[in-house]
Amino acid sequence: KEGVEKEGVEKEGVEKEGGRQHHENLQSQFVTFSKKNYYLDVRENAIGKYLKLTEVNLQSQKRSTILLSPAVLNTVQKILGNAIEKKYASTSDKDELDSNWVTIASERIQTSQKNIYVDVMQNARGMSIHIAELHSRRPKTSVLISDKGWSKFKEALDRIVSEFPEFDSKNAVPANSQSQNRSNSNGQKKENGGDMKKRSEGKKEPGDFEAKPALLDSKKITVGGRRFFFDFMENAQGRYLKVAEVKRTKREVIRFPKHVLSIFAELVESFTKEDHDCEIQGVEELELPDKDTEHHSTLASRRIELEKFKECSDFDVGRYYNIDLRENRHGKFLRVCEHRESRSDCVFFPYDTFQEVVEIFQGFEKLE
Repeated sequence: KEGVEKEGVEKEGVEKEGGRQHHENLQSQFVTFSKKNYYLDVRENAIGKYLKLTEVNLQSQKRSTILLSPAVLNTVQKILGNAIEKKYASTSDKDELDSNWVTIASERIQTSQKNIYVDVMQNARGMSIHIAELHSRRPKTSVLISDKGWSKFKEALDRIVSEFPEFDSKNAVPANSQSQNRSNSNGQKKENGGDMKKRSEGKKEPGDFEAKPALLDSKKITVGGRRFFFDFMENAQGRYLKVAEVKRTKREVIRFPKHVLSIFAELVESFTKEDHDCEIQGVEELELPDKDTEHHSTLASRRIELEKFKECSDFDVGRYYNIDLRENRHGKFLRVCEHRESRSDCVFFPYDTFQEVVEIFQGFEKLE
């Protein structure tokens, strides 16, 4: 049965045992549509009230959960309202929609330990709102809300805001957010410009424990049906950049120590200028294959070995990157593989992202 049902207020306190915090369930809202169930639980702990949002796919039984502070919930509610009122310009390019998710608008909310991305997206089946949580200590989680249930979902949020003043935009502490509307027809989206901000030192939010690793800053690129997340992290070994490529249900992750960010950026920039013979300190040129494969040709191939740098740590021993500039029927792309003793991982950057990737790597390298 599709609709919205309000459940009674119940107390589900979990006493603090073994370091676990006390969480009290204050109210629950339930929404169902598009063969999915959504549970909106208002909870409270020592820090304050928050919303636990859970999506359950009735076919696969897959469950995804995101925790939203009052400020983040306000942002979701605002974007949802704008989407319902059709304030975001959709695309009518059939070829584009048949093959890709197109990002229409996006907003990022940043805290000391995580980033929340709220994206309005469109494909051939319609529009959806995608909420993704990237936490420094937990795997990435996301919730997808299709336009078939936007009104019902907003009704549930409105009830929560009306009964809990802390969730009202007039009372919530403003979130550190960045917004971006759709900027071109191929689905590529850029974050707001401006200098990257250093994480506050000495100022901790309630419950801000020293996470290992700590998330210092984050950027995102969306192009076609793929999303790239760039998380600048810090742990006991130092600072590094974690790059994740997400395409549907597939996710690949590679990591770069801070001291090679400028070198990688210089290499990618040389590829954008078609300077394939450029010599860069710390970068080894590899021989090209004798012949092209059936699916692609290799235009340039490079290797970066971390053991050759004076900053090399025990963690970097035997670790290196192969960077190949390739071309297929869709155009040029960059294949970047991180090789370690135990495994190898690769991400693929389309040519349209090269310049933005350079800017992100250069920006994080300068971050103090």
